[in-house]
Amino acid sequence: MPKKLIVILLISLIFITQAWFIYITFSYPFTGVILEKTEQNEWVIERFESENVDIGLKVGDIIVEVDHKNVNDHFSIYKFHGLEQFKQILVLRDGETLEVLNHTFLSLSTYDILPLISLFPCFLLIFLLYKYTFHYESAKYLSYLLMVIAMAFISTGASSRGDAIGLIFVYTLVMCLPILFINFLSVFLKEKTNIILSTKYNKFLIFFIFISIFPQLIFFTDSSVIYFMYDIIGFFVMCYVLFGLLSIFIILTKLYFIHRKEKTYASTLIKSIWVSLFLSFAPLSIFSYLPFIITGKAIIEPIYTTWFILFFPFSFSYLIITKQVYDLNVITRRILFIICFSLLPSTFIITIVMYLFKPDLSTHQLALALTSTSFILFLTLALTSYITNKFEKWIYPKKHTLKMRLNRIVEKLGTITNFHEFKSIILPEIIQLYKVHGAALILIYKNNYESISEGTIDVKEIKNLLKTPKNLDEHPFYTSYEINRHNEYTSYLVLTKKTNNTVLGLEEKQWLFLICSYLKICLENTYYLRKLRFELQEKERFRIATDLHDSTMQDLFFLKRRLGAVVGNENTNTEDKKEIANLLDYIDIINLSLRQGCFELYPYTIQDMGLNQAVHKLIDQLHLTHDLEINFIEIKEIENYNIEEKRQLFRIIQELLNNTIKHAQAAKVNITFKTKEQILRLIYEDDGIGLDVKQRSKDSTKRPESGLDQIRYRVIDLNGKLKIKSNVGNGVQIHMTFPMEEEQKWGLSS
Repeated sequence: MPKKLIVILLISLIFITQAWFIYITFSYPFTGVILEKTEQNEWVIERFESENVDIGLKVGDIIVEVDHKNVNDHFSIYKFHGLEQFKQILVLRDGETLEVLNHTFLSLSTYDILPLISLFPCFLLIFLLYKYTFHYESAKYLSYLLMVIAMAFISTGASSRGDAIGLIFVYTLVMCLPILFINFLSVFLKEKTNIILSTKYNKFLIFFIFISIFPQLIFFTDSSVIYFMYDIIGFFVMCYVLFGLLSIFIILTKLYFIHRKEKTYASTLIKSIWVSLFLSFAPLSIFSYLPFIITGKAIIEPIYTTWFILFFPFSFSYLIITKQVYDLNVITRRILFIICFSLLPSTFIITIVMYLFKPDLSTHQLALALTSTSFILFLTLALTSYITNKFEKWIYPKKHTLKMRLNRIVEKLGTITNFHEFKSIILPEIIQLYKVHGAALILIYKNNYESISEGTIDVKEIKNLLKTPKNLDEHPFYTSYEINRHNEYTSYLVLTKKTNNTVLGLEEKQWLFLICSYLKICLENTYYLRKLRFELQEKERFRIATDLHDSTMQDLFFLKRRLGAVVGNENTNTEDKKEIANLLDYIDIINLSLRQGCFELYPYTIQDMGLNQAVHKLIDQLHLTHDLEINFIEIKEIENYNIEEKRQLFRIIQELLNNTIKHAQAAKVNITFKTKEQILRLIYEDDGIGLDVKQRSKDSTKRPESGLDQIRYRVIDLNGKLKIKSNVGNGVQIHMTFPMEEEQKWGLSS
């Protein structure tokens, strides 16, 4: 017979049997009646398997007739000493005959509802595994495991009603679980860690399954020993399952001790498997199977403890689909917290109900009510986090907006390369997010401050308030947040009141603190990038100047000597000598131009002769190429600065002169150094076309960094202050002050 046909027949058989089990479950109510045959050959109700099923019968009732036939002819009575699958019975109670019909009570009990409910998550996980990860071999094995669990749950309805096929299916499927678990773990560990898990014990487990099937065939007969075989087979199945699970735990424990010292993914994964397997089977083994084997009665009925079996396939479906190992410590703490948090209100609710309504409940019913309430609360609390995150947009619109805007701000922070870009990129986002009138970022240096603002906010007032930060903390209109503080500068984010004149709420302040933490990193990166850029510029200028001096200028000198030798040769005619003489003059011009370029790149004169001579040399070079009157008033005290500070001052003057030549259209420039009260003053004036300082400040974010911005940064780097006075058509006056000593009290007035 072809393999494909066998598979089709097997699947068809499974569907037919499952349909039969569902038919039995919905056609006949579960009674849970256990009978005892007396010496008078009468069948008396001994007990009920479940106290939750009320069918109008009592312990001690005598069953007289079942479905209008002799009581001894009903299969569930003589086979299993139970009363199941009937339409009508006659009962003798206290000398009176009572008739009970099965349509007078519900067909589905707790024994049926719980297994049927469990089918939905099983089939949902099978669908998810098939849709997203069925190309993994482990996903296929896990799907088979879930399918067997689902079929076992469907079979419980028929088996609890004494159906022979249902009993055989339940026993066989439950015995298959250890084998399927071992096969799944073997494939899963091989996929994830290349660990080979031995499956040689499966042959023995499969052998015992085949052995157990043959005795179960007695359920189809009318033999008088069925009742005793029923107990023996059930006992054997429980022992078999416990033995199979114990074998798996031993194998996993050995693997864990082999790999635990490595602290690798393999050890973490084995630990997760061990814990998941324990949580899945510990309730069934400890509270149901073991007590039944030892005492003949389970502490908790298997119908409840079998639910925990789903934990293992659920947890590993998550692991396979998400491709990540869950943190056991976090999950354990969370589960314990939720359990404790659900038990407290559940106990309170049950206590209130008992006190107010005084229901006549047995201990078992009370425990079931407490467990059910706790479980509902547990699921509610466990799903709350997921539901909150999923529907956060509607449940917490303010929080969702803050989170989305924060993500946008963080993305934009990654694009910032200089301080002024905060104005156009970040501050508008903050203003729009918090609905404030304005916002400002202020950096306080030792002798200077730097600020950018957006919206309606008075930066000068804030600057004065920051002289004593407490004043700003207590201000009714402004809210300030210190972003970072260290030796070189302190930065603040200052916001005005909201447009509706309310203050920021607690949640808004918490998110603002988070924004400030990101701003702190970005500000520090921007600040140190700016300083590093100056250092790199100087190094690169030095390298280029050195290369020009050592290579190009030396080559020109060598070329000039060779040409000079040709001119001095007697064989050279007069015309060639004139041409070579012109070339020599042109080489001198090139050489002079290169010397000027090298000086501009790296003013070596500062180190050799001082800053004053370097400035004079720069002016002399500019006089050669530009018709510009430059007056320079020097002071000797300037030479007290170290070489790096003098180089910064030289670059400031150089940049100012370049700006004047390029943009000012000036005829005269005055450069003056002055000292007064340990303060160095540098005053730069020209009579050019001037500029609109306020408009230039507003447009600073719409253009790349200019030479004036570079000057401002250099002044800040020297702990100085800068002030520009200019109007269109009236030239420019730039006043800079620098401390002559290291320790100076910084002031904020410009």
